[in-house]
Amino acid sequence: MRLIPAICAVFALMVSAGCAPMVPPPADAGPIEASVDASPSRCRPLSSRMSFVLARIGFVREDPMRAGVADGYDLDNRVSMEGDVRTCRHGDLVSPDGHMGIDNQLASLIPSVDRMTGGALDGAIQAAINNGQMLVVLRVEGIDDLCEDSEVRVSVVRVSGMPFVGSDQLVDSGQTFDLMRTAPMTHTTGRITGGTLELGPVDLPLPVAVLDAQFVIMFYGARLRVSIAPDGADGQGVIGGGISLAEFMSILSTLTIPNDLRTTVNGALTLFADLDRDAMGKCQRISGALRITTRPAFVLE
Repeated sequence: MRLIPAICAVFALMVSAGCAPMVPPPADAGPIEASVDASPSRCRPLSSRMSFVLARIGFVREDPMRAGVADGYDLDNRVSMEGDVRTCRHGDLVSPDGHMGIDNQLASLIPSVDRMTGGALDGAIQAAINNGQMLVVLRVEGIDDLCEDSEVRVSVVRVSGMPFVGSDQLVDSGQTFDLMRTAPMTHTTGRITGGTLELGPVDLPLPVAVLDAQFVIMFYGARLRVSIAPDGADGQGVIGGGISLAEFMSILSTLTIPNDLRTTVNGALTLFADLDRDAMGKCQRISGALRITTRPAFVLE
């Protein structure tokens, strides 16, 4: 079937040879499990406001050793089996820790992209972060307790600056960036549970910069969870949501891709879409998830 190779071809064009060195994608680390010392000194924040830069962003992939297993979220609040018409006949996945109902169809497609591009997709995204093209910060305000807090204010913002990158090829902690006021921002509320920040569902615009292609992808009904620590340790988390096929194809129309390939990709994404089924029985969105690593940062207003 030509559909999956067509999707791979699009990503291959976006991360084609002759570009900056790519950082290989990390092994999928599995579910996020916070281990928190709940002593008062541990849970007391130094400030009611903290900011974290997304130092790594990469696609969540299906477990190569366990078919149908991938991290993500239950975006439609139901467990769907293969053949379920409400998800356009796509069955849900299972999380690494055994939770049913995970909506993440991209997790099954991205490994095919990896095979065609030599794993360059996440590397291209990492290069864009490290050169300052794709800097995203989580700002958390109103923090009373770093272990358990029923409500905090969260903003997801774009920032600018040329980051310092460490020997681990990730943006160093504690750097200061400038707020990009003209870029899309998301303001919402979240909570801290067991030392993990959780938020959603919320529509979340995320910037993408791959070589000379720069655009924003909206994650609809997005969820986010990421561990946080007062001692500057890395946070590990997952963002998941639904991507509009119409919006993605509109983005592709701005890229240098042959029309016949664009048409084939549209058919492929339609085939794997599993969310937002319309009156004609076609799903308008495809589910996906990103694994993130965060580091403390500062933002100049």
